Amino acid sequence: GWPGAGCLGARARQEGERRGVAVWKGSGRDGYIADYIRSELQPVLASEDLVILTRTSILDVIEAPAAAATSGLPGAAERLRALARASALIVRVGGAEEAYRYHQLLRDYLRGELERREPGVVPALHGRAAAWLADAGRLEEAIEHAIVGEDVDATAGLVERAFFATYYGGHADRLDRWLRAFSEQDLERRPSLAVLAAWVAAISGNPERADQMAEIAERPTPDEEPIEGHVAFISGRAMLRAVMARHGPEEMLREATLAAEAEGARTAWRATALWLLGGAQIVSGDARVADSTL
Repeated sequence: GWPGAGCLGARARQEGERRGVAVWKGSGRDGYIADYIRSELQPVLASEDLVILTRTSILDVIEAPAAAATSGLPGAAERLRALARASALIVRVGGAEEAYRYHQLLRDYLRGELERREPGVVPALHGRAAAWLADAGRLEEAIEHAIVGEDVDATAGLVERAFFATYYGGHADRLDRWLRAFSEQDLERRPSLAVLAAWVAAISGNPERADQMAEIAERPTPDEEPIEGHVAFISGRAMLRAVMARHGPEEMLREATLAAEAEGARTAWRATALWLLGGAQIVSGDARVADSTL
């Protein structure tokens, strides 16, 4: 019956994608498939079960604590365990933590039910998921949910927290994608993000975007307090000016000096500030001082 049809449809889709051939892109929202999934779930679902399933359908992997935080309902672990025993569409995945995946057809169906039962709730659910992931120290996953949840301030704070580790982890492309999620108005309101976006563009070989972001960073801004572990706006903008050197070696030296003085011995950006200062001193012809700085 429909389980076989769903399986064959999924296999046909995979094979078609492999060969570059257009095939039916089955969805759990399609009429007959949705009817089948509904008929499978109704005998085993209590009302709170459906709430947990629909609200957690925004997650790729459903961990028990994340399910409780996202759905806002306690007892998620026990309910998911029981539902996995009752339905082949919910499977336990390996790992130390108790976690589950929903079959893609089930997930499609649940997303449709979520939109029907609780219209407009999806951004808030992504916000809850982002908060839980951030508390768990999983910033990259948290950022993805915050972006989808369209919470500009939460996303900005998470990107700033994750920037240094992501940048030096070799993922400037990921940073660029995150930073492109912000509008020009968002960047004007959070100019420290424009500094980071310009930095990523400059070192990635995108001078047009680097100039565009640098112009936003130069616009009048409110004072910003340095946050431990983050680059303070004034220091960050000074480093950006030094690395771009748009107005010659004198500005490069002046701004690099400002950044080196602003970055204390324990800040994450101290080494970068000194590297820029050493480079500026070399450009200015003071190799002996530069050797000491470097």
